[in-house]
Amino acid sequence: MGIYRMRKVGLFCCLWAVTGWGFAQGDISGQAAVATEKAAAAAKVQSGGKYIRYVEKGEDGQLQTAIAHFVRARDGASVDLIAVVHVGDQAYYDDLDNRMIIYDAVLYEMVGGPYNAEVEEAVPAEGSPLEGLTMLHGMIQTLLKLEFQKDGIDYLRRNFIHADVDWEKFQALSEQRNQTLATWFERAMKLANSENLPGIPKDEKESQAMMASFMASVINGDAVALKRTLAPILSEAESLITRLEGDDGTILVTERNKVAFEVMHEQLRFGKRKLAVLYGAGHMPDLEKRLEKLGFHKEQTEWKTAWDIHDDGTAPKMNILGDLLKDEKVNGLLNSLMKLIDEATKERGN
Repeated sequence: MGIYRMRKVGLFCCLWAVTGWGFAQGDISGQAAVATEKAAAAAKVQSGGKYIRYVEKGEDGQLQTAIAHFVRARDGASVDLIAVVHVGDQAYYDDLDNRMIIYDAVLYEMVGGPYNAEVEEAVPAEGSPLEGLTMLHGMIQTLLKLEFQKDGIDYLRRNFIHADVDWEKFQALSEQRNQTLATWFERAMKLANSENLPGIPKDEKESQAMMASFMASVINGDAVALKRTLAPILSEAESLITRLEGDDGTILVTERNKVAFEVMHEQLRFGKRKLAVLYGAGHMPDLEKRLEKLGFHKEQTEWKTAWDIHDDGTAPKMNILGDLLKDEKVNGLLNSLMKLIDEATKERGN
């Protein structure tokens, strides 16, 4: 197993940790296109699962997420599983935000507690874990030229209900399950060493080509090329996350989905009949199984374009990486991330 392939798995985990697992709340004490199945068939669905996919359209492409509509005959209740990526086009979030008014309740993910506008706008304390996460968020937004979900969707709507773990529960589950960031990296390394994973290059040559393309895009500040490299990887989130979960599950998906379902049960008991669950795409296969056990069945799936990837020739190229690395904190954060990946790589080699 080559170091390039392992680093790609590590890169996926870093990217997913920032864009796909629920963005932490800081009290740590164009219209988006709707892709029909016919339109997708006319293009080429290169990769993906039931809730996230990458559609190739000649030189262009689209990273898409699904909204699956479930109904229960006995009481007329309905639940929409709204899969999202946490960085996307402004039009993508405008479209989703406009949709939120149709639901009795929208159950949303946010590790740490309910959305707090004052906390979100506050500057993270120097040296805190949130400072590093906020810095990494800013880097990704700069590199990809995309919007963040929390900025594009109004979390202060009256029908928005927090349906995720708070920090105390998250920390208690971490101790109970003995799971840390290093644990998840180790699982990823084992998977890369033992399986042919969708989206992960199968040989050293492919891995090196992918990493070369990635680094060239970052160095040149080419957001379009960078998104073309990353979108097919993110489209395999369902497959990789399912494998990372294993038989025993993890805090990142299984335990948080349990909390989301408890909140959903409560809302149904209150008599609400039109619900939405607004969560990262990697959570949805497990949530779908839980819904089916309650007698819900899927009626239809609607696809939304999160990243509309095309080069109109007007975007300026710049040395974004060079500018970012001039910041000592950014440089230190990147070095810490790569050290974690390298340590996991060495452990797998021993």
